Amino acid sequence: MRSKRTYQLALNGKKTIFRKKKPVVYFIKDEEGKYVAKNVKKFEPCDYPLSGDNWYHANLYGNQAVEVNEPSEDGNVVLGFCTVSSLILDVDLQTKKRVLEFADTYAEFQGLGSSLVTKTSDSTQRDLLGNRLSNYGIIFGKPYLSWEEIAWHLSEARRLGMTKRVNAVFARFGYITERVNAKNKDIPPPEIVKFFPHGDMRAIRNYIQFLNRYKNLGF
Repeated sequence: MRSKRTYQLALNGKKTIFRKKKPVVYFIKDEEGKYVAKNVKKFEPCDYPLSGDNWYHANLYGNQAVEVNEPSEDGNVVLGFCTVSSLILDVDLQTKKRVLEFADTYAEFQGLGSSLVTKTSDSTQRDLLGNRLSNYGIIFGKPYLSWEEIAWHLSEARRLGMTKRVNAVFARFGYITERVNAKNKDIPPPEIVKFFPHGDMRAIRNYIQFLNRYKNLGF
């Protein structure tokens, strides 16, 4: 079966053809219920100059955020940890068990270093078995990835049903942002759920330092 074609205009106005590649990684569950990956695409180390992690204090309009002494009528200032070189996944409306299994297996298999799972907010929704669904974040420890690889992991996580399309759309500007403080009075700062030690944890250390520094600000 031929892959579908998508079209995009190049800078000179001519039509450019991009072929949609078939998925290169498939995850299935074995008899013990663990994820097993097949058809793997491996990435070579990135040769681009490394700019490191970028920390931004931005409001919802992209302007620099400022600390306020009193809550405003419109709500508090939301502070976010922003990165252009490491992978963070927003995993919404999933069970805790599934998120922990995915974070552990995916990080080890893809060579992304250690992984940290945080719960960003609760939800009143449940799955068909009655299990409570919540919103989580997964921070991977490898600090220097090319944006091509980050975009691929975002697409793969969506294909595996672990993240939603809107999360990939938010990353189209070339960076990933994860909230670190409370959102108004209803949603508390992210809560650390579990850490999986699979090696490199530099990106996780940067995130935790930022989280501890600013989680109590802005509300």
